[in-house]
Amino acid sequence: MSSEKDQALMRGTAQVLLALGLYVLVLGEAFFLSLLLWPRAIQDNAFLGLYILGLFYTIIGSLLLLGSLVSLVSLKVASWWMVVGVALVPLLAAVGQGLLFPSLVTPIIGVLIYAGVLVLLSLVLWGVVSSLRPLLWRTLLVSGSGAALVSVLLIVRGADDWKDSPNGLDVILASLVVGVIVPIVGYRFAHRARAPQRER
Repeated sequence: MSSEKDQALMRGTAQVLLALGLYVLVLGEAFFLSLLLWPRAIQDNAFLGLYILGLFYTIIGSLLLLGSLVSLVSLKVASWWMVVGVALVPLLAAVGQGLLFPSLVTPIIGVLIYAGVLVLLSLVLWGVVSSLRPLLWRTLLVSGSGAALVSVLLIVRGADDWKDSPNGLDVILASLVVGVIVPIVGYRFAHRARAPQRER
């Protein structure tokens, strides 16, 4: 019985790490994309905070996402070489892009490629395990909804929000509030997904 509880706890932990990791990583990429899309934002020091925030979110999101993959190793549904591969391939893709196509925006493009490949490979690794697929689509729903809400706020507020008062503080606070809600909702979804299995 304790073994079943341990497995359930580990699955819940993996679910929360995946939900939060996807949310934070996708949001970091939304910040970087806004730098590319807003005219002259890359050359304007007023957007330095947005760049740093995007980089911070990308690093934290990557660590959380890789943590969810380590949890899969603990659940014995993935091996260490898979996790190492998922960690290294995005780095190689980003570095390769930077060497082949150097430009002013190479660091930003590199981060976007890194995050995109990391998310894709992580979802593939989660999706390969049939018992985890119900958790995966619920996680995507929660993380995607949270990232979409903050991204819409980022778009609606526009570039001037970072140049003038409140200097992006409203978007930052919204991202933190939604970031607290995402793992809570993700865990409740995971709990509901496990409930029918226990009834069987």
